[in-house]
Amino acid sequence: MNNEPPFSEEQKRTLKKVRLRWLIALLTNAPLPFITLPLTGSAWLEQAPPQEAKQAMLVAALLGAAAIIGGLYSRNQAYKAYWRGDVVEPAGYLRGNTLFFVAVNAGAAAMFVISLINAYPAPTFFAAPIFVGLLVFNFPGGKPMLPAPPRIGIDRDGDSR
Repeated sequence: MNNEPPFSEEQKRTLKKVRLRWLIALLTNAPLPFITLPLTGSAWLEQAPPQEAKQAMLVAALLGAAAIIGGLYSRNQAYKAYWRGDVVEPAGYLRGNTLFFVAVNAGAAAMFVISLINAYPAPTFFAAPIFVGLLVFNFPGGKPMLPAPPRIGIDRDGDSR
């Protein structure tokens, strides 16, 4: 039994491209904590984090939040630019999701660099699960490219449909 919605050939090609980009984004974010740990050394284990590391953690959190918000905003703006009727054209779906994945990867890269500069792995360790979870939650299913199902309920006039 196939649960895949009825996509056109162009939509199927677009969905494959978006899913490949999603996989690349996921595979670049998932190993970052394991790369950060050997590069930062173990000196941070034996002492309390210095003030610079605490400030770096705050900067990392703000950069991560900005990356997430910016990525979601950019994706929605790309969807709006390619909105026709009640669907997003495949080009808009590809562009919007690519912008979102780039923003998430930029946020992860910023965390990684901040961790390396301060020799303190916490920014990457805290951010990587959030970024990976966000990517998993936003797995591209192609729903914006499909017409919305009819809504059943009560009209604004109070009449039932």
